[in-house]
Amino acid sequence: MEEIEFVSKRIVDRMELGEVTGIPYETAWFARAAYMEGWPMFHRCTDWLLRGQREDGSWGGSIPMVHDRVISTLSVLTALGGPRGGDGRGRVLQATAVKKAESFLWDAIPRLSLEKVDTIGFEVLFPALMDEAEEKGFSLPFHLVSPYRRLRERRLESIPPEDIYTGLSSLTNSLEGLAGDLDRERAASMPLVNGSVLSSPSATVFLAMATGREDAWKYVFRVRRASIDGGIPPQYPIDAFEKIWVIYNFLQANVPVEYTFPPHLDHLLSGMKERGISWTSWTRLADGDDTALALYVLREFHCPANPRALESYENEDYFICFPGEMNPSVSTNIHILHAVQRFYDYPRRDEVVDKIVRFLGKSIHGEGFWADKWHISPYYPTGHAVLALAPLGDSLVERPVGWLLSTQNPDGGWGFTKSTLEETSYALQALFSYEMETGEILDDGVLSAGMDFLMRNIGGEREELWVGKGLYTPTVVVDSLIVSVLYTGARRLGISSHEWMFSHTLNDVFLSGGTNPGGVVSPETSLATPGVADLAGFSGGLFRSGRPERGDGSEMQSGTPPTSPVGDNGIGRGER
Repeated sequence: MEEIEFVSKRIVDRMELGEVTGIPYETAWFARAAYMEGWPMFHRCTDWLLRGQREDGSWGGSIPMVHDRVISTLSVLTALGGPRGGDGRGRVLQATAVKKAESFLWDAIPRLSLEKVDTIGFEVLFPALMDEAEEKGFSLPFHLVSPYRRLRERRLESIPPEDIYTGLSSLTNSLEGLAGDLDRERAASMPLVNGSVLSSPSATVFLAMATGREDAWKYVFRVRRASIDGGIPPQYPIDAFEKIWVIYNFLQANVPVEYTFPPHLDHLLSGMKERGISWTSWTRLADGDDTALALYVLREFHCPANPRALESYENEDYFICFPGEMNPSVSTNIHILHAVQRFYDYPRRDEVVDKIVRFLGKSIHGEGFWADKWHISPYYPTGHAVLALAPLGDSLVERPVGWLLSTQNPDGGWGFTKSTLEETSYALQALFSYEMETGEILDDGVLSAGMDFLMRNIGGEREELWVGKGLYTPTVVVDSLIVSVLYTGARRLGISSHEWMFSHTLNDVFLSGGTNPGGVVSPETSLATPGVADLAGFSGGLFRSGRPERGDGSEMQSGTPPTSPVGDNGIGRGER
């Protein structure tokens, strides 16, 4: 077990500003930034995109989520030009690549209404990108956009403009979707912490191009420098989210690395506001999901955190994640349920627990699982629901446990499209927790087969399962989940240290700072103080093989344009 404890400590050591994979949607917005002559300012972002077109003509994550593939492909097409693009960017896409992408969108856009989960801000971003694509002369099914345009109008009308331009609405995160509706005077004076719009790279580069704000451009260059190979993440930094979820995962397994947590707990405490905390300490907008699990982990270490921050998220029948959200988040309610159980003095504690359990009972699908808007896989909310429900002894927990046991794949893993390391870990984490809380012993064959799947595939890809403006992977969070499950499983099944034949692989995989090959943003900086106007040392991940990549000013000073190789209806899910 010493190997796993060592790797667990090193995973904690990797926590800084957040390690996240790059995604095409965000990277395309950076590819829009151009010299006056029209050539890409960040040519490595353009190269990253051109290498990433899939065989079917689309861009997006490895899991074929229609909303992700559509918004990603549209973002790339509109960024890199079109038949009437008229500038240097328009020349980097060959006609064959454009035709493949257009063909994909003709097939995929009609299927949007069949998918029940969409990406962040889709109802605002999609019609704006389609309007731009039409102006640039692409051949797409523009006649299908009308329902989304109406939804976009209703969404914009429902949010007070002052909330958007002060960063107190989740819609601010999708500022680039305002397009022609942007109030440039207000945008030019928006309060920005760390220079970003809610730590959103796409919204910030849009603001920088629209207003020329120097602080926004500084953030843009820092994010670009932090990218290993040109891919840009959906949110950055995600320091608070990463710390919360990593510590939460290790707590579920009782991995003995709690001595490494104090500086990270201090970081979370300093980032807590009246309404709680968000995915990063550098934003004014808090949310119910991060606040709930932050309170959970702080309570476990007897930190002076006030649980009454959760009261501001309570509605009549459930808890919200963000004010003004269009649909409730199941996982947010699950995490609040888990947190409230830790605070015996929480106001109306029993009433709140009953409310959330009733909500979960109404939200569960007939087969016994939950779906959520923050994660594409049902194994994430279902697994976490078992963690929260099992200590209550509520009979509702039996259905998701039965569903988990019945959906194991023949290869021993779990996954809604194929077996994955992350989804298998959620299933095993839940089943191990269920055993511990209830005393019921589950089938050793099921658990052993799941552990065997993890051990055989430990060095494999971490699929993009988390939902942002596109699908992404928070690599440190996922690694902490997998390692914590390995630790629990080894103890439960009596696996001794000498049986960990893959310990060398553990070191190779988990100590390297990420496993996904594309666009992992992996800063190598020390913690900065939350709330400062600038991100101290926000430039890690720039060096590989001892040689610095060209970035920031060095790319801008090039006098020669770089060359690039060419290489339930779902509508209205809305802002998170």
